[in-house]
Order: sequence, then structure tokens, then C-alpha cells
Amino acid sequence: MPLQLRTLLFGLAVIFLSSCHNMPDHARYIPKDAVVVAGLNTKEIGKEIAWSALVGSKLFEQMKARLPQHTAMEDLGNAGIRHMSTSYLYVRNSQADSRVRITAIIPLEDETKWEAYVQKTFTAATITSAGDRKEAKLVNGMYAGWTKDVLIVMNLLDRSEPELLPVDTINLEDMSADADRATVMPPAAAPREVDEATLAAEMQQAFSVEKTNTLTDDKRFKKLESKGHDMTLWINYESLMNQNAAKMGMPSELALSGTLWAGSAFAAGFDFEKGKITGDMEYYISDAIKDIAKKFGAARVSAETMERLPAHDLDMLLAFGMSPEGTRAMLEKLGVLGFVNLALADQGLTTDDILQAFDGEMALAVNDFSVSYKNTTYTTSDSATVNYTGSFPSMNVLYAMKIGKREKFDKLMTWLEGKSLITAKGNNVYAVLNDSVFLVKGDQYLAISNRLETAQGFLSGSYKKEAKPAIVGNELKGQPLGFFVDFQKLLGAVQPSALTDSTQIRALAETKRLLNNMTVTGGAYESDAFHYQMSVNFMNHEENSIFQLMNYAMMLNPSTPQPRQPI
Repeated sequence: MPLQLRTLLFGLAVIFLSSCHNMPDHARYIPKDAVVVAGLNTKEIGKEIAWSALVGSKLFEQMKARLPQHTAMEDLGNAGIRHMSTSYLYVRNSQADSRVRITAIIPLEDETKWEAYVQKTFTAATITSAGDRKEAKLVNGMYAGWTKDVLIVMNLLDRSEPELLPVDTINLEDMSADADRATVMPPAAAPREVDEATLAAEMQQAFSVEKTNTLTDDKRFKKLESKGHDMTLWINYESLMNQNAAKMGMPSELALSGTLWAGSAFAAGFDFEKGKITGDMEYYISDAIKDIAKKFGAARVSAETMERLPAHDLDMLLAFGMSPEGTRAMLEKLGVLGFVNLALADQGLTTDDILQAFDGEMALAVNDFSVSYKNTTYTTSDSATVNYTGSFPSMNVLYAMKIGKREKFDKLMTWLEGKSLITAKGNNVYAVLNDSVFLVKGDQYLAISNRLETAQGFLSGSYKKEAKPAIVGNELKGQPLGFFVDFQKLLGAVQPSALTDSTQIRALAETKRLLNNMTVTGGAYESDAFHYQMSVNFMNHEENSIFQLMNYAMMLNPSTPQPRQPI
């Protein structure tokens, strides 16, 4: 197993074995500029899974029977880690070089047991003293430091680009006959050795977070941690964007000195319940665009729009309320509204012509997804014939928009037709992309589909009679955002017999056993944030979702025996 994967799994396992509505004291070691912070509250998780295990969960018993023996992680339960608390994992750029630092903060209950675990598991490690704490390099790039109360495990990941082989080092004689199409990859480089002085310096910084520079000082993070979720996720968009704006080649006029994302962050709490994972998510935006955010948060998708969508064999649905007024204000805030208007002026249009042509309600539906398989051949450049089984997906796609000001809409349609982007076919029907897509306009809506009858059915309201899945009808309408995906329908279209890789076959079977569907709703703006809710629903309604996820991960391992009996 690769070193980086092994060390990451180790860190996650440590976190899971540790973990209070009150934020623990060791959270003060999380720096304010950490890009990503994940928390795992095993006290809350324990409330959910302890009873399930106590009454003899079938899935739990099956998992225990398949657990590998004599692993490096099997003694973690006796490694001095304080259970029933919250541990954290955060990602931050290393201050020393181009590496990314992943740091785990775990509460300790018995440092003597931890040291015994280190000596037993990492036999090459040497425990040293560093002031009031002890430290040890566990493996290359992975370093641990601890006091009697807290353990910090740090992993430095190399993010530098691999060097390409010079052309004169490539042996062209060893290349295939298709040399012009060959891609020569450099040999895998060994991980760069990290000297202990660098690791020690990084550990000193990890333990020396100033009180004014700790994330616990952020009231939004405090609010997230106070809700008692099983798992939390914090993303500091300000740090993320500041670090990557230059790399993305973002024009300076769009960056606005970072004011657009100053103070922006994403906070999410997830809970493992029987048969599902639920999530509450909040996106905090910059103070500079709060007035604009209110406009976006007020947009809605009406029940009328949702009811018009086809429901038979529904695979995926996305409904979104976009604020034309908010979009215009955002362009103005970015300082590009004038440039856009200048560019459109040559076409006889303005931004208002486009934005006011539509009301802002949009919906996308995917129905009747299927995959057919056909024996196919192709001829290579050296005239060789290759036979293979090709997969050909098919689906019914509908995209609908509610019309805004009619004069603006008609002007836009006239412009599209004048540019030959659409071709009139009569009776408000237009062809797009060589008759493979149809655009149909009605009194209230514009409908676009790869099947003409679908677009016409939406406009006529003929699909209103179709019974909508309860999860769609009850949860998605009336929201700024509604998303639904049926994993069973999408995965059911894939034929296992068409897969040649046993790993893929196993992954398909286990994923079908696990996932039912997923919904994301929300988008309202209040208390300085956009609010969203998520639910990932599993096929098994009786077992806790964390058991099911653990079992899923084990079953994807090729060494895990199959088949097994349904639960």
C-alpha cells in the first residue's frame, strides 16, 4: 500500500477511535487559516451504533468475521487515546516547502500507553523530548508530537509536479509500432525524504497556535461544533482562494483584492442514522456581497414548474431559482458589467435583454436512462482491426426556463434565429444542433429537449398527471435549489456482464446494494449564510449508515470473500 494512503488511513483510524456539544479544549490547536477541517465526534456516533451492536446487528457480526488480523491498527483501542470526544483533521500548506500538511489532533488519556504503542508498532521510531512534549518520526513524512493531554499527528504530502524524462533518455527502439501515439511516462519517483529538522519545525508551529489565530475564535465554527453532529466539515474559502487565485490565472479585475471571498466559508454537519446520512450545510459569503446574496436567496422554484416535469422513470432532477437582478448586481460588483455590455452592443443586445428575458426559474430532468452494448470494430493507424464491446448510453433530457419579460425574450429569440443558432420548424418549434435537440417556446416557459414530444409535454402540462416520487414532490418544490438523483435507476442500467474487470463488477454490485437515492434542498439566505439540507438514502433501512459504509469499504477490497447472503 502506498505510503501516503497508509498514513492517511492510519490518521483516520486514530480519529475514529477518539472523539460533547461543547467544543473540546484541544480544538484551540486548529489554526484560523486551515483550508479544510474535519471533525469526528465519536461520542455522538456511539449513541447511534452502540445499541445496534448491543442487540446483535447482523451486518456488524459479518464485518467482525471479515476483519483482517494482526494489522498495525488493531491495538489502537489500547493506545491511550481518549474515547468519546471529538478529534480533528485539518489541511494546511506547509510553511517550509511545497508540501501540504495534514494534521490530526487527538485527545490523549494515557501518554504512557501511547508511547508503548509507538514503540511496538513503529519499531524504528525514536522518541525524543521537545520542551514540555515528546516527539517521534513514525515513518517518512509522518511525525507525532504529544503532551499528557493531546496528540498531534502530522503528515507532509508532496504536491510538486513530477519531472518529465528528457527526450534523449527515451529508448525509441523499445516503443511500439504506434510510436506517434505513444505516451511516455516517467518512472515513479520515490517519496522525498523529509528531514527531522523540518518535521520538528512544523510540529512546533502546530503546537504554537496563538489564541488570536485559532479557529475556535470564529463564532461560525463554534456554532457548527455546538450542534453535536457526528461529523463536521469546515472549508475556509478565503484561504483556499487566496492560495490558488494566482495558480488559476484569475484576472486581477475579478479578484478585487480578495474582497469577493473575504471571510467566506462552508460549514457542514453530517449525522449517521439508520438507513441514511443527513447533512446540514451553510455557506457564509463575504460581507461585500451580502446584499446580492439576499437577492439570490429569495429566488424560488414554483410548484407549478415542478409539477410540469416528467416523472416516469425519473433518474435525476435539478431545479434552481436564479435571480436575474442578483446576477446583474454581481456582474456590476465584479466590475465587468460595462465590458459585457460593450461586447453585446456589437450584437445589438444588452445584459438586460438576456437577464430579463427569463424569470429565473430553471429545471433539468433526466428520464429513461439506459445503456446498450454493441460489438464494435475500429481500424488502427497500422490497418489492424480491433473488436470491442461499446457502450451507448441513451436518455431523455429536458431543460426548461420560465419566461420573463416577453419583449426581451422575443428579441433574444430573434437574435438566435438571425445567427442561425436555432432553425424554425414551425408552430413555435426550433431545431438546435442539426435537429438533434429541439427548442419549443410556450406562453410561460421555454423547453429544450432531445425529444420533441418531451418538450411539448412539459409546455402542455401533460406530465402533471404523473405521480411524482414522494421525495421529489414533498422536499424539492418551493426551494431556491432542489436536487434528486436515483442511484438505483442509474446503476441498474449498467450490465455487469459488459464489465471485464472483476474489481469494477464488485464495485457495481456493492454500490447497488448500498445506495438508493440522494436529495439536496435549500438555498435560502438568512443569518449571513445560504442554508442547505442533504440526505443520502441507503437500501438497507435497518442498519446504521456508518456500519454500512464500513462494510462497503471492506467489500470493495479484493481480498474480502464473496458472495455473501443478503441481510
